[in-house]
Amino acid sequence: MHSQLPSGWFRKRLKTELGILEKEGLLSAEQAAAISRRYRLDALASESTRMLLATIYFIGAALVGIGIISFVAAHWTQISREIKLVLIIEAMLAAHISGFILWKVKGNYPKLGHTLVLLGTLIFGANIGLVAQIFHVRANPYGGFAAWALGAAAIAWAVKSTPNAVTALIAAAIFALGSTADGSRQVGWFLPAAAVVFVPLVYYLRSQWVVWGTLLVMSVCWAVSLTEYELFRDPAYPFAAGTSLLGMIFFCWGLAGWKVPSSRFLCVPCQIVGLFWGILAVFLASFLDYSTEMVGWAIGRNELLRYPGYLITAGGLATAAVGLAIWAGPLLKNTIQAALLGISVGCFVAAGILPQISTADIVVLGAHLILLLAIGILFYASLKLEDRRIFWASVLLAAVVVLARTLEYEIGLLVKSANFTTCGIGLILAGILFERYLRIRRRTHD
Repeated sequence: MHSQLPSGWFRKRLKTELGILEKEGLLSAEQAAAISRRYRLDALASESTRMLLATIYFIGAALVGIGIISFVAAHWTQISREIKLVLIIEAMLAAHISGFILWKVKGNYPKLGHTLVLLGTLIFGANIGLVAQIFHVRANPYGGFAAWALGAAAIAWAVKSTPNAVTALIAAAIFALGSTADGSRQVGWFLPAAAVVFVPLVYYLRSQWVVWGTLLVMSVCWAVSLTEYELFRDPAYPFAAGTSLLGMIFFCWGLAGWKVPSSRFLCVPCQIVGLFWGILAVFLASFLDYSTEMVGWAIGRNELLRYPGYLITAGGLATAAVGLAIWAGPLLKNTIQAALLGISVGCFVAAGILPQISTADIVVLGAHLILLLAIGILFYASLKLEDRRIFWASVLLAAVVVLARTLEYEIGLLVKSANFTTCGIGLILAGILFERYLRIRRRTHD
């Protein structure tokens, strides 16, 4: 059984290079053929053809749909309400049924059938707005996107379609961003609903698009809900604490995926997004003014004590997430994963707990310690894994921290010059060390 293939760009380049290497005598014909079979290079032409056909079908179906809608719109005022409903429902059903037959029943035109099913989902979204117009429904227009997301997710479940799932995620993100326009406070219930709908889809479809989209939608819902209620009039502490908690949950979700080999496709996205939110929260807490607002909100006014449910919920979620990660993750065998989990927990402690029990200065100090540890651990991980992307992530984080501190404090230009120069030299030396380490490893393996 083959492992997951690399990108199409890599395989096309490899196919070109194999011919050159064979002509130069560096590879025998048998070796070149073995590599070609391993990466399925002979299937590139058919894969490109299928992608081209899918694109042509989608564009053509979209144009037909726009043409039909334009024709109906031209006679919209002369059509009765009943006929309007029949037309828009028939258009949706025709696209779905014909697509399902071509794709799942006969199977002779799967790409066209899949495209028609997706077109039916897009028509369904348009129908929601048309029905509201027909019956003169006056409500928050973003509410229709929640219904569209639910319908698209149902189609994704029914026919196992990643494009329909992505459509559902886009509609859900639009709803989350726009649902507070009229102060309806819908995101509070939509966040757990989105988790219930989309998290199972992640495991069902096993698509990176759905993984990243689900993480984005849940992040948007969480961020909006933190600023939606009266409790969060001053969002400094709730936003930092909430995002650090969300980041830890995402990171632990990624670690838990290592328990089952079939779930490892979501490990890297969950860990990346989880670390991003945790580090963002602790980065905000590293600013003295922001940490002062956090401490003043949490302690000075004692408002959090009026809502013990939030403390219990946050503590329970954090404990459950860490317990799941320790039980399911490879922490006993992988020191890097254990260190990164420690950083994620440290971000939650610095942004979610320290402001309640300490002063602003201690919060700032704790945040800086966590940031320095994160930079060091990311740099260490880049060396161990020989991954330049992780190395540049550590460099970027170090540069952002230095730049933020230099711009935050009012110090002389000479001191700033010394800081920038010192940090620049340090980054260059780190790059030299990293490249030297890679060269030594390559020589060792050779």
